[in-house]
Amino acid sequence: MTLGVQFWPYGGDRENLRLEGGTLAVADKQGMRPQIVQRPMNKVEAISTARAIFPRCQFDEAGCSLGLKRLRAFRKDWDDLRGVWKDRPRHDEASHGADAFITFACSSIPEEDKRVGKTGRRRYTKASINYSSWAA
Repeated sequence: MTLGVQFWPYGGDRENLRLEGGTLAVADKQGMRPQIVQRPMNKVEAISTARAIFPRCQFDEAGCSLGLKRLRAFRKDWDDLRGVWKDRPRHDEASHGADAFITFACSSIPEEDKRVGKTGRRRYTKASINYSSWAA
């Protein structure tokens, strides 16, 4: 099996007491060489980045149904005491799905390489990618 470039969220390189060498060592043994996407310094900017790329994405409705459901449910909480929206989104199962999409949006894949082929699967076209991230 041949795997393309994989992008893992910022916690993907943590050491793990249960896994010898941590998650990256286990991935390496499986032939995977994931790139770690740095944690965005500003959640609002990361969400804006995801919103900007969203209209250019195509999704397999059946295969992505859970992820799309979570993206639709992603929202901020209302602060009844102050009568304003809170600065950060609600942390629930919807936020996990949204964070996965935000990880994709914030990966340092050049914009022209974030394409979708006829199969509906994400394709990365360049072999060499500049991994410096705006969010680092």
